[in-house]
Amino acid sequence: MDKSVKCVSCRQFYSKYEHIPHVLPCLHSCCSSCLKKSLRHSKIICPDCQESFQHDGRDTSKFPVDTSKKHMVDLYLIKKTPTEFVCDQCKELATARCRECEEFLCLECSQAHQKTKLTKAHGVISLDKLRTAPLESFHNKPTCQLPGHEGHSLGNFCAKTTCNQPVCRLCVDSSHPESQGHVIRDINDVYVENKRLLEGYLIHLRQQSNSIKHKMSKLEEERKRVKKKDIQADEELEQYFESCTNALENRKKELKTRLQIARENNEENLTNTIVDIQKQHKRVNQACKYAEDHLSHSEAAEFLEVKDPVLQRVYTLSRKDVSKISNPVTCATQFVPRGSADDAMKSIPDVDDVIATSAFLPNTKVETNDICDGKEDSVVTITLFDNQNTLLREKGVNINVTIVDPKGKTWDAKIKDCVESYGCYKALYTPDKPGEHTANVSVCGGHLKAEGYPFYVQKSDELSLDLSEIESSRSTGEKESWISERAMSQKDPELIFPNIDFDSSRCNLQNTVSKNNQRLTNKKSCGPSSRVADHAFVNYRGTISTRPLGKTGQHYFEVQIHLFIKRQLRQELMFEIGLSRKAHIDKHYTVDCHPDAWVFCARRCSICESICLQAWHNNSKLFHTPMTDGKSPGTTFKAIYGFLLDTERQQWFLIDAKSRKCIFRFRNVDTSKPLWPAFAIYNPDLVDVTMTLRSGNGITGEPDVPIDV
Repeated sequence: MDKSVKCVSCRQFYSKYEHIPHVLPCLHSCCSSCLKKSLRHSKIICPDCQESFQHDGRDTSKFPVDTSKKHMVDLYLIKKTPTEFVCDQCKELATARCRECEEFLCLECSQAHQKTKLTKAHGVISLDKLRTAPLESFHNKPTCQLPGHEGHSLGNFCAKTTCNQPVCRLCVDSSHPESQGHVIRDINDVYVENKRLLEGYLIHLRQQSNSIKHKMSKLEEERKRVKKKDIQADEELEQYFESCTNALENRKKELKTRLQIARENNEENLTNTIVDIQKQHKRVNQACKYAEDHLSHSEAAEFLEVKDPVLQRVYTLSRKDVSKISNPVTCATQFVPRGSADDAMKSIPDVDDVIATSAFLPNTKVETNDICDGKEDSVVTITLFDNQNTLLREKGVNINVTIVDPKGKTWDAKIKDCVESYGCYKALYTPDKPGEHTANVSVCGGHLKAEGYPFYVQKSDELSLDLSEIESSRSTGEKESWISERAMSQKDPELIFPNIDFDSSRCNLQNTVSKNNQRLTNKKSCGPSSRVADHAFVNYRGTISTRPLGKTGQHYFEVQIHLFIKRQLRQELMFEIGLSRKAHIDKHYTVDCHPDAWVFCARRCSICESICLQAWHNNSKLFHTPMTDGKSPGTTFKAIYGFLLDTERQQWFLIDAKSRKCIFRFRNVDTSKPLWPAFAIYNPDLVDVTMTLRSGNGITGEPDVPIDV
């Protein structure tokens, strides 16, 4: 608490007048006096973490005041220090504190305080009681500070974009009337919504904190491994040169120098990476701590005073991508002898070398190309980057590419150094068998990807196929079907158009399935229903398909969405479409929290100020993109989404059926057991949503989704 009640710069206790606590975008607090000193030109620099932020002018009022700090200061001083407090009215020795006025009072002033008409209802608590009281005893109920509004509680909140602030009843009548477009809501409702939103962000931020901590430990292990390899390389170097003649001494000194330089570069790169991660970890922990303290110690109005920077900071940090350090591997220095001592006598400079690179393997870019059989061609392109994602043009890096053909036989590809001309390395390979191949790539002994990089070898005579003459009939009536040349030559799993409908017997009573079982709406059913009540979902706000997707192959169906916003949105979830194990579906009102469920959904996003399409798995948001330009009443949205499940490759695609473009792909979908398509619609009082299912013969075109999207 000592750090929470004092300014990080001047180490003075926060106060109501001289050292007013302001919250910076990094969620560190700084008093008003130090904040003015930190303003430099158009930037402000945090005195604690030295992070800089753009700021125009010298007005510090744009940084919200954290009024809860004042209560924490009083609590700290009363409980942790033996200081005697002075009456704020007459400067005599204080014996009590008024919670509403936030003032210390002596015995005489406290008695007068309780007799005065304006203050007799205030809570005056003795200092002896406060020394054992919780923080809640220091909280007051904030009131409006506008002239003429004093004493009126802030019981409402104006949600208009230009206002976004707590208001009293008089404010609503005078300057925030709903007739002029102001949106007035109960302050507790806004508090609960934003509190839940922050708690949701905190879940991901804590996960990121744990992930960063894990990556830091991996980097430390990597540093030890590299150091061990450096020592091993040094020992091999010594053993090799012991067998050489004195003529190699000059060469030995030269290589020792290069080895030292390479070792220092490795150490510097790892140190820089760890420092960056530690900074990020510190920022994440600071945001978590502040957010948790704020959730625990702030009242509604106090919370909402600083909600914007808190939400923005926590959201920004939780969205920060740390996947680049998921496999923290750094190339260790190697000593590679190129011949015997006799060879060294003949050509000393060509005998040996120290191989080292500044490349940071997680940033290495590998691209594969599909080629034809019987001809040497480039199948893999390797581009090296350092830990700052800067392109490297280092020549002579030890790169190995091993090709695995369809029968499991391995071949070594020829590496071509194209650094000077193209800034990359190319792997050349002459295939003799068509089909899917895999390239395993390593840089200085470090493998880039355990499963390798797939590419396809095509028969040269297949290029002359006239695909326009290919016809298929996948139903009783023949339909034109176009199949991509890649899909046909690759012999992909069979494309299946399952005949599925909405299961009306499973539909939650809050929704309605049409008579043809192809349309789902978020309206209660009128009249008798044919569904079996014992089978209808109780928790899940929707239904499932009439059959699961379990057969090996590619399963494709489409859903047409029509969404209309009727009232101001107060809830997040609009609809969801997912794949799940049947046993999990009715456990909750959604399935996005289950490890065996993969979900696409539409939610209200307070950050984007619109309805956003999101992808969720195991209570984690993996993808997020706006669907609409806004979220105000009257907004309409229409779209047709295609869903392609590849059970063999364990992938699930979301496709824009109109443009035929892939929007998102789930990887590692567990298809070992049947997955049931699940459909749910929410908040019928706020939005009208209609889902129309297209399957089987209802599909008019086939998707052409590349496997390497």
